[in-house]
This record gives sequence, structure tokens and C-alpha cells, in this order.
Amino acid sequence: EPQNKAKVLDNLVAEIKKQNYNMDVGILGAKYVLNTLVENDRADVAYQMLQKRTFPSYGYWVDQNATTLWEEWNGNQSHLHVMFGDVSAWFFKYLAGIKPAAPGFKEITIKPYVLGDLTFANGTYDSAQGRIVSDWKLTNGALQFNVTIPANTTATVYVPRVGSKAVTEGGKPVKTAAGIKWLRDEGKYSVLSVGSGSYRFAS
Repeated sequence: EPQNKAKVLDNLVAEIKKQNYNMDVGILGAKYVLNTLVENDRADVAYQMLQKRTFPSYGYWVDQNATTLWEEWNGNQSHLHVMFGDVSAWFFKYLAGIKPAAPGFKEITIKPYVLGDLTFANGTYDSAQGRIVSDWKLTNGALQFNVTIPANTTATVYVPRVGSKAVTEGGKPVKTAAGIKWLRDEGKYSVLSVGSGSYRFAS
């Protein structure tokens, strides 16, 4: 029930902290826990979980020289398995921020999360409409964010505002830039509507 949502989230975060941010979940939990955290404004917790190097975690696999996804956290079964593979989609949806807003990517949402000590992310998705690109880099507190939207589509782009400067595109304020409609400021983002093309945002 809606009135219990905040309490459930608090309990989830408390349990994750109790497990020292390890991925102490099975395949169903691994699919939903990271997404749930981001969609409920706790992306910071999800990022901490993905930073862990102790068992059980994705980082533990890396330290065991894994080059594919395993069936179990301990590596006792298959070493080529999709059991915990939803994390790959999570990278696209939240670090690059690429998500469909309508079937077939006719409408697109680009909303990257700038998390922790992460300084860049680059995601490319070849949709039925064409190539979608989200490429951001953080340097000395300034963000460069390049976006490509394919022909015959529209996109809502959430540009992270990481510094004190106004958001620009191609060196011009987004509120006056051609081909861009400023919609609103929402939290740490400026929200824009754009058509097909390539854009160079900065903040």
C-alpha cells in the first residue's frame, strides 16, 4: 500500500546495510533490488552494492578472474550463465540512462545518474529506429554530456546539473538553443524535449 512504501524502502536499505552492501540475493532479488533502489531515490545504495568486492558480489567475481556471468555467487555451478545478468541492463538504464518511453523506442528517455566516484559512462543502443547514444564525462566538477537521438523519434533528456553553471547546448543556454524545448528543472536535472540529432550539453 502507498502509505507503507517509505517504511518498506527503509527496511530494505537497513537490510542491505546489515549485509554490508553485499549482493545477498538470488536471481529474482538481483533483478529487482538495484532497479527498486534507483527508482526510489536510493541510487547511492545501489552503487555501493555494485562497488563491493567481497563475497557475494559482482566485484567478487571480477577478483576471481571471471570473464562471464556465473550461475551462483560461489562459482560452484556454470561459469557461463545469465542468472544474474540484469545488471547489464541496469548499466544502460541508469548509468547511461537510456530507456524507451514508447514501444520500439519511438519515444526515448535519457536520464543518466552521476553516482559516487564515477566520472564517466558511455552507452550505445541500436534500436529499431537507429542508434541511441548517451555519453557523459565529469572533469573538475564540470559535466560534458553528448546525446544522439535517431531519426523519426523524440526524446526527453534529463541533463544532470553538477555545478553552479547553467545548462548549455553547443555553448548556448538550453532555454534559447535551437531544436530544444526546456520543460522544467527537476531535482538535480534540467529536463528537455529534443528531436532527432546530436547534442552537446554542458553543466
